[in-house]
Amino acid sequence: MLSMRRHRRRPMNSFVAEERPRVVVRIVMVVLALLLVWFLGGKVIGFFTGSSEERAAARVGLTGQANVEVSLQESTPQRAENDLKLYEGDALMTRGGGEATLTLFENTRVHLDQNTEVLIEASNRRVVDASDITLRVKQGRVWITTPDRDSFSGAITRSIIMDNFTAIVPGSSAGLLANNLILFTQASGLGVDITLTLPDTDEKKIMLGEGQSLTLDENARKQIAAGTDPYEFRDAIVRTSIVDPFIMTAMAGGNDLPVVTGSGASSIASDDSTADLAVSSPLNDSIVTGETVTIAGRVGPRVATVNVNGYDIPVKVDRTFSQQLSLPASTSMTLSIQAKGSDGLLLAEVTRVVQRRKATLGVATITKPAGSGATFTTSEGEIEISGTAPANTTGIMVNDYKLQLFKPGDTKWSYLASIALGNMKAGENIYSIRTIDETGAQSAAVSIKVVSQAEGTVTSSSSSAGSSVSSAPMLNNAPLTPGILTVVAPTTGSSAETSENEVLIEGKTSVGTAAIYVNDYKLSLYVAGKDFWNYIASEEFGTLKAGVNTYRVVARNEKGEVLDAIEYTITKK
Repeated sequence: MLSMRRHRRRPMNSFVAEERPRVVVRIVMVVLALLLVWFLGGKVIGFFTGSSEERAAARVGLTGQANVEVSLQESTPQRAENDLKLYEGDALMTRGGGEATLTLFENTRVHLDQNTEVLIEASNRRVVDASDITLRVKQGRVWITTPDRDSFSGAITRSIIMDNFTAIVPGSSAGLLANNLILFTQASGLGVDITLTLPDTDEKKIMLGEGQSLTLDENARKQIAAGTDPYEFRDAIVRTSIVDPFIMTAMAGGNDLPVVTGSGASSIASDDSTADLAVSSPLNDSIVTGETVTIAGRVGPRVATVNVNGYDIPVKVDRTFSQQLSLPASTSMTLSIQAKGSDGLLLAEVTRVVQRRKATLGVATITKPAGSGATFTTSEGEIEISGTAPANTTGIMVNDYKLQLFKPGDTKWSYLASIALGNMKAGENIYSIRTIDETGAQSAAVSIKVVSQAEGTVTSSSSSAGSSVSSAPMLNNAPLTPGILTVVAPTTGSSAETSENEVLIEGKTSVGTAAIYVNDYKLSLYVAGKDFWNYIASEEFGTLKAGVNTYRVVARNEKGEVLDAIEYTITKK
């Protein structure tokens, strides 16, 4: 009996000993299988829940090949190449005379003006979670055009960051972003969400809709910082404000032009193609109150000639065209704008209808310091010009400046002319005043001549005179810190040559500078404490002419004392 039990135990122990390794192997295999399933499942779930993320590239498009540089991951700037791909941490920079376009992964186009630098802080394409694009404009200005809201699958946030604000731009939008001015000719939904980030001021939010602009010049920034509602500086776009050559080029599409057909409807060209014709002026159904209409736009490289209703318009070297045409006496006119190749074949055609009407806007009146057409002589360094406006006036232009504090419906206006501000000089000064209606049309001008006989120092008691240096005597002392002023563009040194009609002079100064003057004109966009400045020398503005042009640049501190002074000459051929 006992031996039988022992005989039966022995096989059982052997069986258990043999099975134990097999069980362990099976358990290990099951665990490994579960780990594999968990890993692969996590990847699949991550893909469908949006954790999958792609660092998407932006493509560089060049307007000409010169004066455009890139910095890859903060490396030394190098010359940009057309169709170069940029990623997070890369920067695109344009110098004097250079322009470029960034095309983002969802077809947002950002056109860079001259002397502009843009850093790509984020460019992320996500499957389910919101994709995001963040661009920091470190200097200069850009024109942004976003694709239709339905053209990109999934949610996306587009952020443009500048010193004074952050803009969240929706789809189907187009507009200008600069530190001192924001305007959108197109904006979907509620519009563009602007968060103001002015120095020493709490964040303030404002919505900017289609056809609206927001002024953020020095005066506006000071008033907002003092508690004025930012909406006081929001206004309708005046058509004269978009005649800027950069804006016109950007609206026409830059080097990646939209294909324009019919009555101005456009569709975006493919990434490797360009348009033959883009018309920026006139807008369709424009209301014209004068005797002429301006035809302007841009053409592609295949186009040899532009023809409008049988009249040829010359195409400039930069592929733009602009021409004023007389209007007939009829109330409506259809303009057929055609782009033709060198063989005379029609490549593209755009139709614009303009409505002509007689100007009904009344003119302004000048009541102070004298009436319209008068000559007023003063020994003061500043003077207030004021008057009245018709009830239907939406804006007032004094020479080329639109009064920022005048609001639609106001019947009174005023303007400060000051030597310290640079809008008045010793001798004769002509101030022409025009009213603006809701269509952007301007009335006939009324004017006053102010003869300034101010001598010696100029003292300002007005709080609206600008920075603190405006209220200090303008001294002519020997430079306190010679050597702080330099010119870095269009060339370094003390002179340059050009054949252009407009040149941007750029320079450096010290952070102790409160104001910069060029030929006794105070640079209104220079911010006290900044170590850089720029000035536009232009034939249109009368600050550039054929031959030798001398520019005396003076840096002053808050006391009005001269920190440094230099001279720079530009010879226009």
